[in-house]
Order: sequence, then structure tokens, then C-alpha cells
Amino acid sequence: MPRKKTQPKSSDGNGNRETPAEPKRRSKRPAEPDTVVNQAPSDEAIARKAYALWENRGRPFGSPDEDWYRAMHELYASGSSNSQK
Repeated sequence: MPRKKTQPKSSDGNGNRETPAEPKRRSKRPAEPDTVVNQAPSDEAIARKAYALWENRGRPFGSPDEDWYRAMHELYASGSSNSQK
């Protein structure tokens, strides 16, 4: 009885066998960017900036939102997430 012809199998180096017709599949991850663009400032950075703005205004009573939103605006405008002006 004649032998069946089979494709030769090779090892992938880990003891697993694969056929040449089935190449090893690798996951395709996107390349990591070199720099982070337009990263939002952290709440901590905004809080530090808002506190500094509040102190510069003479520590008035009330309306903390004014300093918070001004700090957010300035940090976003400067493009820096860790600005300590």
C-alpha cells in the first residue's frame, strides 16, 4: 500500500509543530507614539493651578468654580498637563 504524502512539519522553537502552509500568526499592535499629543490635564494639576489663582486674587470667599474653570482653560490653552504656574 503506498504511503500518503504529507507536508513536512517544522518546530517553532517551543516544541510546537506547525506546517509551512500555516505560518505563525502574530498579533498586530499599533506602534506606540513617541509623544502624547493633547493630553488632558489631571484634576491634581487643575487644583494646583486653581489654588494659585485663588491665592493671587487675595483668597476671596466663595465662587471656587471661577478659579477652577480659569485654571482648566489656561492649562488646556498651554497644552501642558503638569504646568505649575
